[in-house]
Amino acid sequence: MFVAVDKSGNRIYADDIKRGTECFCPVCGESLIHKKGKIKRVHFAHKHDTNCFMALDKDHVGEWHLRMQSYFPKESREFRFQDKETGEIHIADVFDLKTNTVIEFQHS
Repeated sequence: MFVAVDKSGNRIYADDIKRGTECFCPVCGESLIHKKGKIKRVHFAHKHDTNCFMALDKDHVGEWHLRMQSYFPKESREFRFQDKETGEIHIADVFDLKTNTVIEFQHS
C-alpha cells in the first residue's frame, strides 16, 4: 500500500512522509507501519494480526499492477470510495478527478 491517511483523514504517500509519522489505513482505520528500507520499495504495511482486505489481498501489488499505476500521478492512485447505501469501501486503482473516471487494472 502506497497511500495512507493521517489523523485528519488527509491522503499521505509512503515516499513523501518522514519516519515516525502516524499513518492509518484508508479502509479499516488501523495504524500502519511505514516501511522504508534498502531492499523493497517504500510502502505502508498492516500489522500481522489484521483482518483488513488491503493486507490480505496480495493480487493488487504485483509488478505489472504497480507499473500500470505508475503511468498516472500518485494523487490519483489507490483512491478510496465508500458506497453510500451499503457503507462498503472500495479502493480504485486509479481515479481521474478531471473526468470522474475510475480505472481498474486486470491482468489474467
